[in-house]
Amino acid sequence: MTVRAAKLPVSSALVPMRTAGDFLDCYYTNAVPTDLTAREATDIALGAFPAWVKMLMAVRNRFVAPFGIKTGGANNAPSGLAEKSLGTGEKCPENMDETSMPGRVGIFKIYSQSQAEIILGGDDKHLDFRVSIMRHDGGIYLATWVLPHNLFGRLYLCVILPFHKVICRHAVARLEVVVDV
Repeated sequence: MTVRAAKLPVSSALVPMRTAGDFLDCYYTNAVPTDLTAREATDIALGAFPAWVKMLMAVRNRFVAPFGIKTGGANNAPSGLAEKSLGTGEKCPENMDETSMPGRVGIFKIYSQSQAEIILGGDDKHLDFRVSIMRHDGGIYLATWVLPHNLFGRLYLCVILPFHKVICRHAVARLEVVVDV
């Protein structure tokens, strides 16, 4: 596998979102088909998690549910988010909340999409996060930006970070498997 940690290209929509104290990591591979689009890469990397990731998420959900943290179920869908920023400078129309905005990939809501990059993510009371899958310079970048809102958000990030890194590296490695098909 040729997955490596990398610096996110400055042309990514995540770059202007980052401020001091935010978390941002990025992984890259160039062992992907040259015609693989950002959307296709997103569907492969994040569309259907393997069983071991689903198990980790189930454990996570059991621990965070008592704290009112979203667990990805339909009962946790946000509502009433008129004028909420989509992270790209766009706003949800006043008569529409995030749940009625079109597009999801797996458990992630799509915030923006172009030929080169797709931004997914979610917002919760403890933190907001965005995931970028970006086609750039012959490879694919997967980056995660996290804005903790409070002490619980920072603690949560510290606890999940080792798992996050393994899951992200594996997601990018799944793109390399496409070459062998």
